[in-house]
Amino acid sequence: MEDINFNKGAVVWWMIVLGLTLISLMYLMVWGYQNSNMKAVIVALIFVLFIVIPITFEMFKFLVPGRSSFGGTALSYVIGLVVSSFIGVMSVTRPTESVFSLFTVQKQYLLSEISAQLPLFWSKFTDIWGASTGEELIFLITLPVILFGMLTFIANSSRLTFLKNAWVQIIIVMLIDAPLFYYFHVGNVGIITFMIAAIIFRCVILGIVWGDMKEDLVPYLLIGPAFAIGLHQGNNIMTTGGWSEFLSVMSTNPFGIVIVLFLIINIAFAFWFVMSNTRRIFR
Repeated sequence: MEDINFNKGAVVWWMIVLGLTLISLMYLMVWGYQNSNMKAVIVALIFVLFIVIPITFEMFKFLVPGRSSFGGTALSYVIGLVVSSFIGVMSVTRPTESVFSLFTVQKQYLLSEISAQLPLFWSKFTDIWGASTGEELIFLITLPVILFGMLTFIANSSRLTFLKNAWVQIIIVMLIDAPLFYYFHVGNVGIITFMIAAIIFRCVILGIVWGDMKEDLVPYLLIGPAFAIGLHQGNNIMTTGGWSEFLSVMSTNPFGIVIVLFLIINIAFAFWFVMSNTRRIFR
């Protein structure tokens, strides 16, 4: 399904998301410097690099696939938020908690350990925006793109032509990417449920996003990386107090109000995108 506004709007969408993310990380960096907390400065720099690397090496095109637009990107993002919010509710509701808890992941341990020392708004802002966007750019875009390229090169240089198959590549990327995400996200926490949840979470995102971008897994809709951002942010919101607490904290700061307005705009554009394209399909 193509949006009539093409994909320039999707670039604007990502500029807003990346801009807000960098604001949260810059605050963490400045706070760390002012408080002589070099760990905070280094962690903030690592997450900034996660954002800069895919842009520097011309991977931005994977964030904005050819058929995407502001409306389509907003819809993918909102779907991610809705799905993760539903999972979050079901993970604390009996008798479904034992199953759905496997699809929820705790906050990134290294960043959250530092952000806990920040003022409440900036702690919430950093955990939800800084962590989720940085991790998705490195584990959904940069690492998979590098691995896809390596697999294609191996296939072209040998008789292992099956490595060109999109789903073979996606499965191999899952086997490498998911454990790395778990270790980076959870660290040395030895709880088996954390490991399972982190790996399932990463495999689901990789399978849906790359499966749709490569093989049109979801008919009539391009599930791009914005879906992963929404799913990850929604997960972080639900594991840090839920939507009520999130909106309450966001309302205490001008940047938080911008985020709330951005969410409202996304919902409005997602609704418009669905309605306009539904009419087009049934003409």
